[in-house]
Amino acid sequence: MTAILLEVVPAISRPRFQLRCDFDCPPDSRYGVEFLLDSRFKEGEFTPKLVQIVHPGEGFILGTELLERVKGYTCLGLRHAEAMLRNQERIPMEWQDQDLWLIFPASLQRDKGVRGRHDAVIDWKEIFFIKWGFTNWLLYERSLTDGFGGNCWVPVLDE
Repeated sequence: MTAILLEVVPAISRPRFQLRCDFDCPPDSRYGVEFLLDSRFKEGEFTPKLVQIVHPGEGFILGTELLERVKGYTCLGLRHAEAMLRNQERIPMEWQDQDLWLIFPASLQRDKGVRGRHDAVIDWKEIFFIKWGFTNWLLYERSLTDGFGGNCWVPVLDE
């Protein structure tokens, strides 16, 4: 299955954000975390549009399936999420009102310190996302082995 491109906000009200060449909080600065993948875009202005990844009535998909479905799109990464968090007033209210999770699949990290059953070390890959937290947008990480539901959308570059 492929992703469905759905416009949540009319093109006239799409926000613009400024991308920096460095991270606000580098992922590899945290204990036991390795940065695996990063967006090829390093700096400049960008305008996101949203792609619906989980189809209506589908329930949820795993993060690995999400990564497959976004192939072919110019996805955004952690620096894009940070740029949006720095300028939250530009994020359309419609995105907040719909309780969307904005997933940024162009950046992945691996937490090498996660231990599973019987103390076995797990290769735990995580993806970044932002969601509305009652008063502001917040950055989160989620394992690729977790489910992503119908409220999960992917901001892509509006080229």
